Amino acid sequence: MARAERDARIGGTPLTEPAGADHTLVKIGVTCERGAYAVLMVIDGSGRLHGLQFAPPGAAEPMQPWEAPPYVDPAALTEHEVTVGEPPWATPGTLSLPQPPRPGPAVVLIAGSGPSDRDVTMGRNKIFRDLAWGLASRGIAVLRFDKVTYVHRDTIDVRAFTAFDEFVRPGVAAVRLLREH
Repeated sequence: MARAERDARIGGTPLTEPAGADHTLVKIGVTCERGAYAVLMVIDGSGRLHGLQFAPPGAAEPMQPWEAPPYVDPAALTEHEVTVGEPPWATPGTLSLPQPPRPGPAVVLIAGSGPSDRDVTMGRNKIFRDLAWGLASRGIAVLRFDKVTYVHRDTIDVRAFTAFDEFVRPGVAAVRLLREH
């Protein structure tokens, strides 16, 4: 056994945090003779490893909760839960509206490739929520929604599911919903 292996120490109890639907982030701090690091693992509900990363020691600390960016005025907006699309591929979404409500510009946010929630959550970052709240604070309505591949990932036949099904169909449904509102 190498000396570095013999002298490595796990620092405290491993931390777990949600990492999207059916995934858990496990953080373990490790200290060695020449320094420290964090081991980060993403594990699914079946216990399968989906990601492994060695990071600076601070990465083993608990994640801070999301906070609204300073450019957001929470009193200037309201949010409403909506459903985008039709069964079997309907997905939940959030409509952020400026206050007081009035006719005006609106935007639909559609996440990029792969499964993603409506906020495009990555760690403590919620990129689409930041955008939606910032825009709604300034008078622009915003509709964001969970991707079909995020909500229905267990029922999608990936051999027959196309980019049209993933982006165009829900995008058109979202624009339609926004116009009706």
